[in-house]
Formats: sequence, C-alpha cells, structure tokens
Amino acid sequence: MFKDTTDDESESKKNSDTGHTRRSYLTQTAATTAALGVGTGVMGTAAAQLEDETASEQEAAQLQQLQGEWPQFRFNQANTGFASDETGPDGPVSPRWVFPFIEFARESINESPAVVDGTVYFGSSLRTSARDAIDGSEEWENFRSSESPAVVDGTVYTADFLSVFALNATDGTQQWSSETEGLIFGNPSVADGTVYIGDGASNLYALDATDGTEQWVFEAEANISSTPAVVDGTVYVGSSDTNVYAVDATDGTEQWSYQTGDFIFSSPAVADGVVYVGSRDGNVYALDASDGNEEWVFETGSSVNSSPAVADGIVYVGSADSNVYALDASDGSVEWTFETGGSVRASPAVADGVVYVGSTDNNVYALDAIDGTEQWTFETGGSVSASPALAGGTVYVGSDDNNLYAIEESTADPAASIAFEDQDSDGLSVVVDQVDLSQGGFVEITDADGTVLGQSEVLETGTSENVAVTLSPAIEQNQELTATAYRPSGEPYVGPDDEPVSATAFITLVDPVQPTASITFDDQKSDGARIVIQQVELSAGGFVEITDADGVVRGQTANIDAETRENLEVDLNPPLAETQPLTATVFRDINAPYLDDGEPVSATAVITVRPGEELPEKKRQQKKRAYKRKKSEYEKAKKKYEKDQLSKKEVKKKRGAYEQAKHEYKECK
Repeated sequence: MFKDTTDDESESKKNSDTGHTRRSYLTQTAATTAALGVGTGVMGTAAAQLEDETASEQEAAQLQQLQGEWPQFRFNQANTGFASDETGPDGPVSPRWVFPFIEFARESINESPAVVDGTVYFGSSLRTSARDAIDGSEEWENFRSSESPAVVDGTVYTADFLSVFALNATDGTQQWSSETEGLIFGNPSVADGTVYIGDGASNLYALDATDGTEQWVFEAEANISSTPAVVDGTVYVGSSDTNVYAVDATDGTEQWSYQTGDFIFSSPAVADGVVYVGSRDGNVYALDASDGNEEWVFETGSSVNSSPAVADGIVYVGSADSNVYALDASDGSVEWTFETGGSVRASPAVADGVVYVGSTDNNVYALDAIDGTEQWTFETGGSVSASPALAGGTVYVGSDDNNLYAIEESTADPAASIAFEDQDSDGLSVVVDQVDLSQGGFVEITDADGTVLGQSEVLETGTSENVAVTLSPAIEQNQELTATAYRPSGEPYVGPDDEPVSATAFITLVDPVQPTASITFDDQKSDGARIVIQQVELSAGGFVEITDADGVVRGQTANIDAETRENLEVDLNPPLAETQPLTATVFRDINAPYLDDGEPVSATAVITVRPGEELPEKKRQQKKRAYKRKKSEYEKAKKKYEKDQLSKKEVKKKRGAYEQAKHEYKECK
C-alpha cells in the first residue's frame, strides 16, 4: 500500500473522536441509517455538436456544464465529480438553510442532490422534493421514495425500489414510470435521450427518456448497485459479481469486462481514456477505457464504496479505513491522505481547488486539493454518507440526522433567543412559546438534573412559535424544565455571557397520562425488501421503526393513530441480502419511544431471506416483465438472423431463454 511520508502529512490528517453530541439523543434507542453512498446522474446534451467533431471536442462538450448547476450525482455523465467552473464556500461556514425530514418519522437522506436553475432536487427514503436553492422553500413534493435524481431538459429522472420514473421538473407531476425486474440500488444516468440504470436482478437497462420504453437489457451475473458512466458511446458500470463492464450504449453488447476481488458498489469515473473505480476488496483500479486492461491498482486499508472524483490529473476517493486519498491518476502513487474520524462512504466533489467530502463521523470536510490540508469542517447531527453537490458557492448535502443542509460562508456569529413560560401539561409534552434561531436548529428539554427529556423537530432559520416537544419519559410530578436552543450541528447557541441560550419554566401536571403500547413481530420469511408486523397497539399514536442488529434504521411505518393495527407491511431500505434478526420499536414521536419499565417497547424477529418468498402479486409481475423482455429479445434475434447478422446458435439460445421465461410466468399466473 502506498504511503505519504511528507512533512505535510501531520497537517493533512485529522484524528477525531466526536463522542456524544446533543443531537445523538435521537439515536439512543436506534442508530440512524448508514447506507452505502453510491450512484450517478445526468447532464444535458451538449449544444451545437457537429458531425465532424473530434473525439476530444466531443468529450469537452459532454463535460460542459452551466455555471451554478450540479445536475446529477458525480456532476456529469463521466462521473468525474469535478465542476471546473464552480466554487464552494470559504470558511468559516454555517447553514444558509436546513430542511428537516421529520414529517414521516426517521426519513433518511443518503442521496446526492441535483441543483438546476435555482432549484435543489433531492430524494429520500419517502419522497422526491424540489426546494428553492436560496431559502429552501418548497416548490413541490412527490411522495415516492427516490435515489439521487438526474435533471435534464426540464425532467427529473430517478428511481424507487422497483421502478424508474420521470417527473416534470416544474411541478413534480409524473411523466412516466417503468418497472424493473429487481430492486434498484443505484441511480439513473441519462445520455443522448436514453436512461441507463441497474437493478438487483443483475440487469442494466437502457430506457427511452421520453416514455420509459425498454431499448435493451444487459445481464451481469449479480446485482448492479453501481451507477453507470456514459462516455463516447460506451456505458461503464460495476456489479456485485465483482466485474467492471463496458457495454455498447446503442445495443447493450459487452465490449469488455474486468474482474476485481469483491463486490463493486463504487461508480466508475472516466477521464482521459481511463476508468477509475473502487471495490469492496479495498482497492482502487485504473483500467484502460478502450479494452479494460489494468493500468494500476492502489490498495487502501478497507473497502472502497466511495466513487472516485478525478480532477487535474488527481484521483480523489474515500475508504472505510477513514481516509480520503489523493492519487496520481497516471500511476496511482499517493499525493496525500487525510484521516477523518469515521468511514468515508461518501464520494468526493471537487471545485476550485477544494475537495468536499462527508464521513460517518458526522462531518463534512473541505480539503485543499493540492496538499489535503483542512480548509474547514461542518458538523451535522448524524453520519454523512450522502455525497455533496456544489453550486453557486454553496455545498448542498444530506445527513443521517434527517436534514438537508445548504452550507455557505458565514456572514455573522450565530444568535438565538427563547421564551418558555410556566404552563400546565398532561406530562406527555410541553410547548416552547417562541424561538428565534439565526441558523436554524432545535430546542432541547432537560430536567433539573440535566437529563434530556425531549427535543423539538428541526426548526428553520427565523422565528418559530408554539413549538411542541414530546417528553420521553413522560413526567410524573410538577417540576421545572429547561429549554435550550441548539444549532443543527448539536452545538448550543451561546449568549453574550458565553452561556447556552435557554429558559426555564415550571410545569404543572393536569390530568397526567401514561402512554402505553404493545407490539407483535414474529419470525418470518421475506424476499428481503419487505417485512410484516403482525400487530401494534398505540395509546397515543406514533409509528414503528425497524432496525438491524447494528442499530441501523432499515424502515418505518407511516404515522399511526391511537388504535390497534394488524399486518402492517414495512419496506426495507436497503433491502436485506441475508437472513438476520430485525427489531421493531414503537415511537410516540421521532425522539420519544414508548417505554415499559424504562425500556423502549420493542420486539425482535428473525427474517429468513429467500428470494422466492416474494408477495404473490409482486412475483407474478416480475415474471411477466421477464417474459415480455425475453420475448422481445427473441424476436429481435430472429430478425437479425434473417439479415445474416446473428448465428442460428444464438437464436436458439434466445428462444430457450424466452420459452423458460414463458413457462415461469404461466406457472405463477
């Protein structure tokens, strides 16, 4: 493994123990989502391309972007993550606005936003949204979960679990939707009127961008979670079968493949005729784009799920070993390393000589692209697995604290005020009368011993009135409580006396209520994408959250009224790949679980993952789509055979696949 031994190494490293932040109260009973950060997106067709343009001129036109825009994850079709005309904020930095995803319980934001024409487009585990880039105000929302969107020619292309869909960029209305055979883990890339995307059934699809009709399908040997790069008529993509593939963009025929040592979640970046990609085997690979021949391999200390950025002859990439690496693009030698306090799953973005990247230590880092020295650090309240987007001097990035941040250069010191009057309460909640926050944030309630009893939803910059805070546990006697104002990062606002901005109120109990809940969650078989909660009973309403053995949130129900519900289906994100236990925990509010003898009300079940255990209708639809696709491939093969473009052996092979798919579809009808 290459190692940087220059004197600058001590300056370009950071050993960080973030410890317990105030915001981490939200995760005392279940950790926030730690999903893999992989994906890509779209750019518009370059204008005025002439038929006699040289290959270099075509590539330059392909990478050209409008100033102030970041239309996709990794910025362009080549996935380089390099915006040559953009700039990011100088430090110190603060949020211009924060958009909280708290309306539907724990809504994870692990995807990269797109920024086009003054609008920020982004997806979450529950919806696709468009927000004004200046103030974060809502333009529209479409309640379909989505991956990182790609925005081109007035259309937003994105995907949920089992379909690719296109939305009108102006109002969010759906233009078309196309179902896939398997679950979708990556993001769409759009080039020359075609949408390219992979799925969990080993397929790489080429869909017509105007209506979603299928143009061709390439079959790998395992899941395609990587998001394609499209350069000079070739689609480059990685697969969990450990291979990098180069596929003809016109008809889906394989041009070459290269095998790594493990799954590939990283998305390839293509620059100057070389494909750069990471693998879970811990290596970064450089491959000749024309034939797949290996040019060099660099070994990190752990898996590389981060997608490389390439700028000015340097490859920037993160690793689960906590480091960000800068490698010479020609030979893989180390220019510098920077150590964060957590795994670097996010993919770097580069602009104006600065590398921007997130880490699971909750921070977003700005690093000098030349020597890796830290320019500034912005702390969020959760892991940063999402990759940043840069536009107009602003960094847009999501965090596992359920917030989307617009980070800009600070113009003033943070300031806050708070009013919290004496009041009556049933013990379940209190109301903070007014809060003024210059940078947004939240309010935390503590008792006389300093024990945290609750936190508000995330509040936007400005004045908020009558802010309700759910208490957990509920209070059982009259007492004083303190409300303290916090910034989104979890740091308290500080007043002129250098003390946290807070206010104390006396709470008088009136008709106190003790909330109760019960849940039944049995062992079951699943296809990995969905589980069923047999019964839940809530006295005060709320929701149920699903976590794995590591405390990672895998799904949640919608809000439930105070009632008994049976056979609740919960979609899992990311889906399960193997048999494992899951825990279902009952919440009254995002930061307030139901308690029984001081412990959260929960139940654990073993989920046996069997791909054949899909819900009957879902399985039937998948078989139908496979049958139609194989039929189309067979019919195309016959036409090619008639034109002497395909051998009889290949036609028989296509017919056999078609007959098998036809039989399987009839069996499940």
